[in-house]
Amino acid sequence: MIRSSKRCDNKRRFSSLGKQQEVWKDYTGSIKQFHGWIKVSSLGRVYKKKGTNSEGRILKCTKNTQGYVRLHVSIEGKVYNKPVHRLVAEMFCDNPRNKPYVDHINAKRDDNRACNLRWVTTAENNQNPLYVQRLKERVSRQLAEHNYLAESNKKPCMAEHKNGTVLVFNSVKELMEHFDTKANVNRKLKSGEYFTSKKSKLYGWRIRLL
Repeated sequence: MIRSSKRCDNKRRFSSLGKQQEVWKDYTGSIKQFHGWIKVSSLGRVYKKKGTNSEGRILKCTKNTQGYVRLHVSIEGKVYNKPVHRLVAEMFCDNPRNKPYVDHINAKRDDNRACNLRWVTTAENNQNPLYVQRLKERVSRQLAEHNYLAESNKKPCMAEHKNGTVLVFNSVKELMEHFDTKANVNRKLKSGEYFTSKKSKLYGWRIRLL
């Protein structure tokens, strides 16, 4: 259990996250409202005190659609949504030139260990070789999906509902126009799985080429 005393600031702990030493520090960065309430660790974990002089708990953070881990926390009635990597970098990574961005060295956006973070400029951030490689791979996958869909549009396809209804179309484009949807259907088209999201206009249907 982390205790809210000054003795904890420089205390080193071995974490269950691995054999790396974990260091906890009181957060004293740019978000003034976190001062006295939040601690961050060198392994990317966040701790909130129940009160300025009481024990608290390690917070569960969430990953957004871009892959970044964010902290959602309520302090004195106000809710904050902040990226964890910036909190960690502010406390553990030197930034003498006041660079504006935090880069994940291994290009894994959910790896918020202090040793994996560095302050960078926009140009430096875009030059991370691992990031560039992953970007090329993502573009390659998107291009392959685009080509697959373009090829699929030349072939007839069918949509089958769980209730037994079957509809036949001259192309995937015609199918999407029928259901008035712009959803990315490539994965379902390949797997033949039913659409399970109730928000989808294709909910309860599965599609395949003929």
